[in-house]
Amino acid sequence: MNNAMKAKCSQLTNSETESKMKKKLALNIGMNLLVALLFVYLNNQALQAGLEETFVFLAVLYGFVAVVGNAVFFLVAGKE
Repeated sequence: MNNAMKAKCSQLTNSETESKMKKKLALNIGMNLLVALLFVYLNNQALQAGLEETFVFLAVLYGFVAVVGNAVFFLVAGKE
């Protein structure tokens, strides 16, 4: 294979990799958005019911879910 063909194959591979990474990033953003919306809704309901302790618990739980969810997502996405 000559150098021009190798360069072309390398460009295609980089382009495919970049496309896959963009899809994974978009999926991760969507996952984070859905989790955030769920917890905003739940926190709003807790505050309207006067459950301040539940609000604090949900905020801590959201942080935990976001960190663990992203770690698992990138662990799985990194294997592909």
